Amino acid sequence: MAWENRGNNNRYYYRGRRVDGRTVKEYLGSGEAAERAAAEDEQRRQ
Repeated sequence: MAWENRGNNNRYYYRGRRVDGRTVKEYLGSGEAAERAAAEDEQRRQ
């Protein structure tokens, strides 16, 4: 999904997924794990 800026330049990564036909945002944080997830999502999109 995407990085979101919240508050004072804090970036958080969220991933969208489908649950019972609805899109649900999954919070992945702002640290190294979020960076890895963002890189994996980008790789999957390409």
